[in-house]
Amino acid sequence: GRGRCCCCCCCARACVCVWGAKMAPSAVATLLYGVVYPVSAYILFRLVRFYVVERNDPWFWGDFGLGAPRSHKVIHFLLKCGALVVSNIPSGPRKALLRAVKQSKLFGDASALDFDFDNYDRIIKAPTVAKGAKAIGMRKLSEWLYRPRHFSTIESVYTHPYCRPILYIPGVRMKPFYPPRCKDFPWIEKLEAASSIIQEEFLRLSETNPKAVGTYLVPEDMTTKVEGWRTFFLVNPQGKQMVENQKLTPKTWEILNTIPGFIPSNMTMFSVLTPGAEILSHCGLTNAAVRVHLPIIVPE
Repeated sequence: GRGRCCCCCCCARACVCVWGAKMAPSAVATLLYGVVYPVSAYILFRLVRFYVVERNDPWFWGDFGLGAPRSHKVIHFLLKCGALVVSNIPSGPRKALLRAVKQSKLFGDASALDFDFDNYDRIIKAPTVAKGAKAIGMRKLSEWLYRPRHFSTIESVYTHPYCRPILYIPGVRMKPFYPPRCKDFPWIEKLEAASSIIQEEFLRLSETNPKAVGTYLVPEDMTTKVEGWRTFFLVNPQGKQMVENQKLTPKTWEILNTIPGFIPSNMTMFSVLTPGAEILSHCGLTNAAVRVHLPIIVPE
Protein backbone atom coordinates (compact mmCIF):
# COMPACT_ATOMS: atom_id res chain seq x y z
CA GLY A 1 0.00 0.00 0.00
CA ARG A 2 2.75 2.46 0.91
CA GLY A 3 4.65 1.55 -2.24
CA ARG A 4 1.64 2.37 -4.33
CA CYS A 5 1.19 5.66 -2.53
CA CYS A 6 4.81 6.68 -3.06
CA CYS A 7 4.65 5.70 -6.69
CA CYS A 8 1.64 7.94 -7.26
CA CYS A 9 3.26 10.81 -5.46
CA CYS A 10 6.43 10.46 -7.45
CA CYS A 11 4.49 10.36 -10.72
CA ALA A 12 2.61 13.46 -9.72
CA ARG A 13 5.80 15.29 -8.86
CA ALA A 14 7.46 14.15 -12.06
CA CYS A 15 4.57 15.47 -14.13
CA VAL A 16 4.70 18.81 -12.38
CA CYS A 17 8.42 19.09 -12.92
CA VAL A 18 8.25 18.22 -16.61
CA TRP A 19 5.35 20.62 -17.15
CA GLY A 20 7.17 23.31 -15.28
CA ALA A 21 10.27 22.76 -17.32
CA LYS A 22 8.39 22.98 -20.61
CA MET A 23 6.27 25.96 -19.68
CA ALA A 24 8.76 28.42 -18.30
CA PRO A 25 7.47 31.99 -17.76
CA SER A 26 9.14 33.19 -20.95
CA ALA A 27 7.57 30.37 -22.95
CA VAL A 28 4.14 31.12 -21.48
CA ALA A 29 4.52 34.79 -22.37
CA THR A 30 5.59 33.87 -25.89
CA LEU A 31 2.58 31.59 -26.29
CA LEU A 32 0.16 34.22 -24.98
CA TYR A 33 1.51 37.19 -26.93
CA GLY A 34 2.50 35.24 -30.02
CA VAL A 35 -0.57 33.03 -30.44
CA VAL A 36 -3.42 33.32 -27.94
CA TYR A 37 -3.81 37.10 -27.87
CA PRO A 38 -3.52 37.65 -31.66
CA VAL A 39 -5.95 34.80 -32.41
CA SER A 40 -8.39 36.08 -29.78
CA ALA A 41 -8.11 39.63 -31.13
CA TYR A 42 -8.73 38.38 -34.69
CA ILE A 43 -11.80 36.37 -33.63
CA LEU A 44 -13.14 39.37 -31.71
CA PHE A 45 -12.54 41.63 -34.72
CA ARG A 46 -14.42 39.23 -37.02
CA LEU A 47 -17.35 38.97 -34.61
CA VAL A 48 -17.58 42.75 -34.16
CA ARG A 49 -17.36 43.28 -37.91
CA PHE A 50 -20.04 40.63 -38.47
CA TYR A 51 -22.31 42.40 -35.97
CA VAL A 52 -21.77 45.89 -37.38
CA VAL A 53 -22.26 44.88 -41.03
CA GLU A 54 -25.06 42.31 -40.75
CA ARG A 55 -26.94 43.78 -37.78
CA ASN A 56 -27.57 47.01 -39.70
CA ASP A 57 -28.71 45.21 -42.84
CA PRO A 58 -31.71 47.09 -44.33
CA TRP A 59 -33.08 43.87 -45.88
CA PHE A 60 -35.43 41.32 -44.38
CA TRP A 61 -37.23 38.69 -46.44
CA GLY A 62 -40.32 38.57 -44.27
CA ASP A 63 -40.99 42.13 -45.44
CA PHE A 64 -39.87 41.61 -49.04
CA GLY A 65 -36.41 43.10 -48.79
CA LEU A 66 -35.78 46.79 -48.26
CA GLY A 67 -37.78 48.77 -45.73
CA ALA A 68 -37.95 46.33 -42.83
CA PRO A 69 -38.87 47.76 -39.39
CA ARG A 70 -36.25 47.75 -36.65
CA SER A 71 -37.79 44.81 -34.79
CA HIS A 72 -37.66 42.62 -37.89
CA LYS A 73 -34.04 43.55 -38.51
CA VAL A 74 -33.24 42.07 -35.11
CA ILE A 75 -35.01 38.85 -36.11
CA HIS A 76 -33.08 38.79 -39.37
CA PHE A 77 -29.78 39.18 -37.52
CA LEU A 78 -30.65 36.36 -35.12
CA LEU A 79 -31.47 34.13 -38.10
CA LYS A 80 -28.05 34.95 -39.55
CA CYS A 81 -26.41 34.03 -36.24
CA GLY A 82 -28.22 30.70 -36.36
CA ALA A 83 -27.06 30.12 -39.95
CA LEU A 84 -23.49 31.02 -38.93
CA VAL A 85 -23.46 28.36 -36.23
CA VAL A 86 -25.38 25.63 -38.06
CA SER A 87 -23.57 25.92 -41.42
CA ASN A 88 -20.17 25.50 -39.72
CA ILE A 89 -21.12 22.29 -37.90
CA PRO A 90 -19.87 19.11 -39.65
CA SER A 91 -22.49 17.49 -41.86
CA GLY A 92 -23.34 14.47 -39.69
CA PRO A 93 -23.81 16.30 -36.37
CA ARG A 94 -25.60 19.14 -38.16
CA LYS A 95 -28.20 16.81 -39.67
CA ALA A 96 -28.72 15.14 -36.29
CA LEU A 97 -29.12 18.52 -34.58
CA LEU A 98 -31.61 19.85 -37.14
CA ARG A 99 -33.57 16.60 -37.02
CA ALA A 100 -33.78 16.81 -33.22
CA VAL A 101 -34.88 20.46 -33.32
CA LYS A 102 -37.52 19.66 -35.92
CA GLN A 103 -38.86 16.74 -33.88
CA SER A 104 -39.03 18.92 -30.77
CA LYS A 105 -41.59 21.12 -32.56
CA LEU A 106 -40.17 24.27 -30.96
CA PHE A 107 -40.95 26.19 -34.14
CA GLY A 108 -44.33 26.37 -35.82
CA ASP A 109 -42.90 26.31 -39.33
CA ALA A 110 -39.77 24.16 -39.43
CA SER A 111 -39.45 23.94 -43.22
CA ALA A 112 -36.25 26.05 -43.14
CA LEU A 113 -34.58 23.24 -41.19
CA ASP A 114 -34.78 21.05 -44.30
CA PHE A 115 -32.30 23.25 -46.14
CA ASP A 116 -29.63 21.16 -47.88
CA PHE A 117 -26.38 22.84 -46.84
CA ASP A 118 -24.20 20.09 -48.34
CA ASN A 119 -25.57 20.25 -51.88
CA TYR A 120 -25.69 24.04 -51.81
CA ASP A 121 -22.00 24.14 -50.92
CA ARG A 122 -21.12 21.54 -53.58
CA ILE A 123 -22.19 23.95 -56.33
CA ILE A 124 -18.92 25.83 -55.74
CA LYS A 125 -17.09 22.96 -57.48
CA ALA A 126 -18.39 24.22 -60.83
CA PRO A 127 -15.56 26.25 -62.47
CA THR A 128 -17.73 29.31 -63.20
CA VAL A 129 -19.08 29.38 -59.64
CA ALA A 130 -15.62 28.82 -58.17
CA LYS A 131 -14.27 31.77 -60.18
CA GLY A 132 -17.02 34.06 -58.91
CA ALA A 133 -16.62 32.89 -55.32
CA LYS A 134 -12.88 33.54 -55.45
CA ALA A 135 -13.46 37.04 -56.79
CA ILE A 136 -15.48 38.03 -53.71
CA GLY A 137 -13.57 35.95 -51.15
CA MET A 138 -16.32 33.40 -50.54
CA ARG A 139 -15.03 30.03 -49.28
CA LYS A 140 -18.38 28.20 -49.46
CA LEU A 141 -21.82 29.20 -50.70
CA SER A 142 -23.50 28.80 -47.31
CA GLU A 143 -21.56 31.88 -46.16
CA TRP A 144 -24.18 33.86 -48.09
CA LEU A 145 -26.82 32.75 -45.57
CA TYR A 146 -25.18 34.73 -42.76
CA ARG A 147 -23.06 37.33 -44.58
CA PRO A 148 -25.33 38.54 -47.42
CA ARG A 149 -24.81 42.24 -46.84
CA HIS A 150 -21.03 41.84 -46.71
CA PHE A 151 -20.86 40.03 -50.06
CA SER A 152 -23.55 42.07 -51.84
CA THR A 153 -21.70 45.34 -51.15
CA ILE A 154 -18.37 44.10 -52.53
CA GLU A 155 -17.65 45.81 -55.86
CA SER A 156 -17.47 43.16 -58.56
CA VAL A 157 -19.24 42.07 -61.74
CA TYR A 158 -20.92 39.32 -59.70
CA THR A 159 -22.52 41.48 -57.00
CA HIS A 160 -24.82 44.46 -56.57
CA PRO A 161 -26.34 46.01 -53.42
CA TYR A 162 -29.84 45.73 -54.94
CA CYS A 163 -29.46 42.06 -55.82
CA ARG A 164 -30.07 40.10 -52.65
CA PRO A 165 -31.55 36.74 -53.68
CA ILE A 166 -32.30 34.17 -51.01
CA LEU A 167 -29.98 31.69 -52.75
CA TYR A 168 -26.98 33.39 -54.33
CA ILE A 169 -24.82 31.76 -57.01
CA PRO A 170 -21.47 33.56 -57.57
CA GLY A 171 -19.99 33.57 -61.06
CA VAL A 172 -23.16 34.88 -62.72
CA ARG A 173 -22.72 38.46 -63.91
CA MET A 174 -25.08 40.61 -61.87
CA LYS A 175 -27.50 42.95 -63.59
CA PRO A 176 -30.40 44.27 -61.46
CA PHE A 177 -32.50 45.43 -64.41
CA TYR A 178 -32.53 44.77 -68.14
CA PRO A 179 -33.71 47.38 -70.67
CA PRO A 180 -36.90 46.83 -72.70
CA ARG A 181 -36.40 44.57 -75.73
CA CYS A 182 -32.97 43.64 -74.46
CA LYS A 183 -30.83 42.08 -77.20
CA ASP A 184 -29.67 39.44 -74.75
CA PHE A 185 -33.12 37.87 -75.03
CA PRO A 186 -34.35 37.86 -78.65
CA TRP A 187 -37.54 35.99 -77.64
CA ILE A 188 -38.92 39.05 -75.81
CA GLU A 189 -40.63 40.46 -78.91
CA LYS A 190 -42.38 37.15 -79.53
CA LEU A 191 -43.61 37.09 -75.91
CA GLU A 192 -44.86 40.67 -76.14
CA ALA A 193 -46.70 39.84 -79.37
CA ALA A 194 -48.57 37.11 -77.48
CA SER A 195 -49.63 39.44 -74.64
CA SER A 196 -53.15 39.88 -76.07
CA ILE A 197 -53.68 36.09 -76.01
CA ILE A 198 -52.47 35.91 -72.41
CA GLN A 199 -54.61 38.89 -71.43
CA GLU A 200 -57.75 37.40 -72.98
CA GLU A 201 -57.19 34.08 -71.22
CA PHE A 202 -56.65 35.72 -67.83
CA LEU A 203 -59.72 37.98 -68.17
CA ARG A 204 -61.85 34.96 -68.99
CA LEU A 205 -60.46 33.17 -65.93
CA SER A 206 -61.23 36.20 -63.73
CA GLU A 207 -64.84 36.23 -64.93
CA THR A 208 -65.56 32.50 -64.77
CA ASN A 209 -63.55 31.71 -61.63
CA PRO A 210 -62.86 34.96 -59.71
CA LYS A 211 -61.87 33.19 -56.46
CA ALA A 212 -59.01 31.44 -58.24
CA VAL A 213 -56.98 34.67 -58.06
CA GLY A 214 -56.22 34.77 -54.35
CA THR A 215 -54.34 37.03 -51.93
CA TYR A 216 -50.58 36.67 -52.20
CA LEU A 217 -48.95 34.64 -49.43
CA VAL A 218 -45.37 35.22 -48.29
CA PRO A 219 -43.29 32.32 -49.72
CA GLU A 220 -41.33 31.85 -46.49
CA ASP A 221 -44.36 30.68 -44.50
CA MET A 222 -47.24 30.59 -47.05
CA THR A 223 -49.59 31.99 -44.38
CA THR A 224 -48.76 35.71 -44.13
CA LYS A 225 -50.97 37.70 -46.50
CA VAL A 226 -49.97 40.75 -48.49
CA GLU A 227 -52.99 43.02 -48.73
CA GLY A 228 -53.71 44.49 -52.14
CA TRP A 229 -51.69 41.86 -53.97
CA ARG A 230 -53.47 38.91 -55.59
CA THR A 231 -51.93 36.05 -57.53
CA PHE A 232 -52.74 33.03 -59.64
CA PHE A 233 -49.88 30.53 -59.63
CA LEU A 234 -48.93 28.32 -62.56
CA VAL A 235 -45.88 27.24 -60.54
CA ASN A 236 -45.87 28.03 -56.81
CA PRO A 237 -42.92 29.56 -54.90
CA GLN A 238 -41.73 26.11 -53.82
CA GLY A 239 -41.41 25.01 -57.47
CA LYS A 240 -44.52 22.83 -57.58
CA GLN A 241 -46.43 22.93 -60.86
CA MET A 242 -50.07 23.85 -60.28
CA VAL A 243 -51.41 21.54 -62.99
CA GLU A 244 -55.08 22.43 -62.46
CA ASN A 245 -54.26 26.13 -62.82
CA GLN A 246 -52.24 25.44 -65.95
CA LYS A 247 -55.30 23.71 -67.44
CA LEU A 248 -57.33 26.88 -66.83
CA THR A 249 -54.82 28.94 -68.83
CA PRO A 250 -53.47 26.41 -71.38
CA LYS A 251 -52.45 28.92 -74.06
CA THR A 252 -50.43 30.96 -71.56
CA TRP A 253 -48.63 27.88 -70.29
CA GLU A 254 -47.90 26.78 -73.86
CA ILE A 255 -46.49 30.21 -74.78
CA LEU A 256 -44.26 30.26 -71.71
CA ASN A 257 -42.81 26.87 -72.56
CA THR A 258 -41.67 28.15 -75.96
CA ILE A 259 -39.27 30.59 -74.27
CA PRO A 260 -35.67 29.33 -74.60
CA GLY A 261 -34.36 28.47 -71.14
CA PHE A 262 -37.77 28.65 -69.46
CA ILE A 263 -37.63 26.87 -66.09
CA PRO A 264 -40.92 25.01 -65.48
CA SER A 265 -40.01 24.51 -61.83
CA ASN A 266 -39.48 28.22 -61.13
CA MET A 267 -42.23 30.43 -59.70
CA THR A 268 -44.59 31.55 -62.47
CA MET A 269 -47.78 33.50 -61.83
CA PHE A 270 -50.30 36.14 -62.78
CA SER A 271 -49.88 39.09 -60.43
CA VAL A 272 -52.66 41.62 -59.74
CA LEU A 273 -52.34 44.84 -57.73
CA THR A 274 -55.44 46.63 -56.49
CA PRO A 275 -55.56 50.46 -56.82
CA GLY A 276 -53.22 52.08 -54.28
CA ALA A 277 -51.45 48.83 -53.39
CA GLU A 278 -47.70 48.95 -52.90
CA ILE A 279 -45.06 46.23 -52.87
CA LEU A 280 -41.79 46.94 -51.10
CA SER A 281 -38.54 46.63 -53.06
CA HIS A 282 -37.43 43.02 -53.18
CA CYS A 283 -35.38 40.50 -55.11
CA GLY A 284 -36.13 37.06 -56.53
CA LEU A 285 -35.29 33.64 -55.13
CA THR A 286 -31.98 33.31 -56.97
CA ASN A 287 -29.74 35.24 -59.34
CA ALA A 288 -29.37 32.08 -61.43
CA ALA A 289 -32.63 32.92 -63.22
CA VAL A 290 -33.94 36.08 -64.91
CA ARG A 291 -37.39 37.17 -63.75
CA VAL A 292 -39.58 38.55 -66.53
CA HIS A 293 -42.61 40.82 -65.97
CA LEU A 294 -45.08 41.05 -68.86
CA PRO A 295 -47.74 43.77 -68.32
CA ILE A 296 -51.13 42.69 -69.64
CA ILE A 297 -53.45 45.27 -68.00
CA VAL A 298 -51.89 48.66 -67.24
CA PRO A 299 -54.04 51.62 -66.05
CA GLU A 300 -53.66 54.92 -67.91
